[in-house]
Parts: sequence; structure tokens; C-alpha cells
Amino acid sequence: MNKKKTIQKILLFTDNDTAYFKTELGTFKKIVQLLAKMSPFKIETINIANAPDLARQYKIEASPTLIAKDWRFIGEPDPEEFVSTIEEII
Repeated sequence: MNKKKTIQKILLFTDNDTAYFKTELGTFKKIVQLLAKMSPFKIETINIANAPDLARQYKIEASPTLIAKDWRFIGEPDPEEFVSTIEEII
């Protein structure tokens, strides 16, 4: 049986010091709302400045970075395009 795995946790690495922080957060909130309709999951927002060790562990090179399963998305994605990609991988 070919059973798709659901996303159980999404990590969003951000940096409050970026000029686009509020815009990024708004976009990611839209993404989270769209994803919540597809599958239950937990989202954890991590400020890079407050958790540098965790950022190194996940090899975060830019903000924002969203990690879902083994995939990472860097920058501000289009919500519909992002959700379409997630639908293909879950």
C-alpha cells in the first residue's frame, strides 16, 4: 500500500532584524492556513538570533527558511505555489 506521510512539524526560521520580517510573517501565515486544511501539523517559529545553535544544526543560511519534512524553502514563496508543492510531497 502506498501511503503518503503527513507533515507533522514545520519549522520556520526567521530573523526579526530583516526589513521584510512583517511581510514574511504575513505570507507564511497564509501558507499555514492553507496547509492546515490539508493535514494537521505543528508549526514552530524560530528566531535565528535567539537560537543560533538550532539555526546551525539545520544549516540555515537565509531568512526566512521554512522546513517541512526533508524539504526546505528559502525566501518568501507564493502561498498557492508553495501549497501546491507541499501537496506533491506529502
